[in-house]
Amino acid sequence: MPLIETIERDGYTIGIWKISEDTETLAKNLDERLTATEPYSGFKNEKRKKEWLAVRCLLKKMEGETAAIAYEGEKPYLTGCDKHISITHTKGYAAIATGDRAVGIDIEQKSDRAHKIRNAFMDEQEADRCEKSDNSRDYATMIWSAKEAVYKASEKGCYDFKTYIHTTAEGIQTNARFTASENCDSKELHFETEYWNNEDFILTTALQTR
Repeated sequence: MPLIETIERDGYTIGIWKISEDTETLAKNLDERLTATEPYSGFKNEKRKKEWLAVRCLLKKMEGETAAIAYEGEKPYLTGCDKHISITHTKGYAAIATGDRAVGIDIEQKSDRAHKIRNAFMDEQEADRCEKSDNSRDYATMIWSAKEAVYKASEKGCYDFKTYIHTTAEGIQTNARFTASENCDSKELHFETEYWNNEDFILTTALQTR
């Protein structure tokens, strides 16, 4: 099975799936009634099909047969299970976090994309730390990922990352924790964030603390 890792944290669990199978192999792990319904039956893109299937295979592995993913707007939630869920995927990987409280998760393939647009989502302090980092490309990717995770963990969330979401990470390591905050709804929310940095991707989680 391509479940490459599960990570246990206080209040939530992370699962990471490497998508190495074809769609037929992935679909065999799931109930046929699931793949016969929308939105899967409407997908034309093979990559999108694999991501959709891998997320649900991962959920089955972590939470059993009864848990299922539904959506309220763009926000996923679980039926048949009283846990919260957050979903993410990037080229070749899917990951989810399930927990007793709202949690956000984001996975980003390493590239220059975030570094090129860093001035659009970093505040002045983050931009300064990025410039001083030994690996500014990966630092920028991690900060983008952290802000995506905070956005997903927030009840409402604002997509103006530069103005409303702020982080405190000093540099980029293999694994580290730091704090983040969001203040887009006249009420400042605080998060404990953590990232994992390997040769293929950077994965980040955010859990609201107060």
